[in-house]
Amino acid sequence: MDFTVELAGQRLTMPIMNGAGSCKIIADVNALARTPAGAIVVGSGTVKGGMGNANNTFDWNEYRSLNSLGLPNPGEEGYQRDLPEMVNIAHEAGKLLYFSIAGNTQDEYAEMALTAADAKVDLIEINLGCPNKFDGDKRQMRIIANLPDLSHEILYTIRRAIGLRLPISVKVTYYTTGAYSKKWRPSSIRAISWLALLSPPIRSRIAWPSPSMANICLCRSIRATPAEQVV
Repeated sequence: MDFTVELAGQRLTMPIMNGAGSCKIIADVNALARTPAGAIVVGSGTVKGGMGNANNTFDWNEYRSLNSLGLPNPGEEGYQRDLPEMVNIAHEAGKLLYFSIAGNTQDEYAEMALTAADAKVDLIEINLGCPNKFDGDKRQMRIIANLPDLSHEILYTIRRAIGLRLPISVKVTYYTTGAYSKKWRPSSIRAISWLALLSPPIRSRIAWPSPSMANICLCRSIRATPAEQVV
């Protein structure tokens, strides 16, 4: 049976992929390269990196999963070093390599997008929907996907930085309001993604390296418009 699908103008051998939070380092990419996933999603990566939230940050059972990782990642320097090797591992396994980026300002997003483009990843996922970010006072930071003006500025700045070198997708939350559709420029993105835990019947048939990697990224392609309308 042929499970090939097209997403953001690219062909995947399988219509499933991991959620970015489960894949951070080369060892994770190696593990996911041995699964049926059509693409491997690394990240989310940030400029400064960080250890993420402390204590237990992941829990799951046969009905649901919960996580509060807090975006642990090796940062821009780490990904500048490791992303090219990650891309090679994925491609040798017949998979695409997507890189998820996050930040607090449009310049931080653009900087990480340039890192991804230089490493020749296949797609950049712009994480605007992460709720697990906290400031120094342990107060939850804003969810960017619910701020249409800032979301638009981030998308515009990224496209100005990398041009048309790579397709981009946008990760939003389940409860992102429809207001973004009036502010975001659809011509600048090729897909929108969400996250969901694999259902137990599917999970039981796939030998995922760990429960935390058994997340699918739910995506929907967006029709591209002429290049001159992108920026």
